[in-house]
Amino acid sequence: MHTARILVTTALLTLAGASFAHGTAPQAQVPYDYVEWRQDVRIQRGLADGSLTRAEAQRLAAEQARIDELERIFRADGQLSGVERQYLVRMQQHASRQIFDERHDHQVAWRGR
Repeated sequence: MHTARILVTTALLTLAGASFAHGTAPQAQVPYDYVEWRQDVRIQRGLADGSLTRAEAQRLAAEQARIDELERIFRADGQLSGVERQYLVRMQQHASRQIFDERHDHQVAWRGR
């Protein structure tokens, strides 16, 4: 009787675990291309509203270009591994913080007006 109870419990836990793992979606992830696009938009808006100087925008755009180049290298084998993706995400997070800092550093682009 005790063995039967253990077997039934094990079977139920296995099914519950399998259905839980299957039924849950991974945490909502923003598509990586959207993040790249959004960073570019933030840089362009910073230039347009004067919160970024031309030199700051060039530096931030160069950082985005380095991230794009690294992504191209990572995808050269036809896929992007989880480790590679996480590395790119961290680089974009760092770049995002740099964009924020540069846009809020109280330097204003001279517009000659």
